[in-house]
Amino acid sequence: MFAREHDEVVALAVTTILDDALGLCRARIRTHGVTLELAITTAAQVRGRSIELSQVVVNLLNNAFDAAHTSAEKWIRLSTRDLPDRVQIFVEDSGPGIPAERHDDVFRSFFTTKAAGAGTGLGLSISRRIVDAHGGSLTIDPHAPNTRFVIELPT
Repeated sequence: MFAREHDEVVALAVTTILDDALGLCRARIRTHGVTLELAITTAAQVRGRSIELSQVVVNLLNNAFDAAHTSAEKWIRLSTRDLPDRVQIFVEDSGPGIPAERHDDVFRSFFTTKAAGAGTGLGLSISRRIVDAHGGSLTIDPHAPNTRFVIELPT
């Protein structure tokens, strides 16, 4: 909690948030034969707490890794899209997917699609609360062919 209490709300480059998260996840992803595809084209800035927003991306990348590393095709795609007053960050993976009827459930505390003992079911609920507190949203894209989480934040 010490770091969170001192993590101030400041202007942050989205690329810095993503670089911080990738710094924590990149080695694990690549050493297990998962391809990491990056399409980070934004120059946007958001106001927020760096540690919290990086934690959200780390949670999503770790979940994507857990889904992708046992698939026949092993990839994770991290991308961005700028909107007039918002930025979207996408984390997509080649895993087996989340059934549409479970899309809302995954954001509930203690709900997990992972095997017993493999997850607490807290990562996505905490991530959604963090993004909500930053004036944004965290959703699953119901139209994507693979599981794709969407973080949307005001710029």
